[in-house]
Amino acid sequence: MTVGVPGDWLDFVRAHLPGLAVDRLDVHDEGWDHWVVVVNRAWVFRFARRPGVAKRLCIEQRVLNHIDDRVLKAGVRVPRPSPVRDARGRVIGSRYPFISGEPLAPRCWTAWTHRRLTELPSISAPS
Repeated sequence: MTVGVPGDWLDFVRAHLPGLAVDRLDVHDEGWDHWVVVVNRAWVFRFARRPGVAKRLCIEQRVLNHIDDRVLKAGVRVPRPSPVRDARGRVIGSRYPFISGEPLAPRCWTAWTHRRLTELPSISAPS
């Protein structure tokens, strides 16, 4: 279903996953910072709503890639995002394979991150 999906989102999906037959797009626009496009229930694309959010995506990608092994041991799967860039090379979003199941509840995520953030090394946005 592509009704209401800006054409450039579909273009970005096709550019980052060439050869993928796009049978279904589910758009989730309830977030404050991102539009989320789920492709064929196989891939997730998150597009930043504002440039400042795109900069934070770079940090988020580094954090998620860093903690993946640690939380996997606890039985929690986290995305392994890759950047989505526009024609000028600017990060405008991220993509990762779809993880089935229920999203982590915000209350649980907040409690977990407050306990764990002090354990992470300093991570800063690339300049």
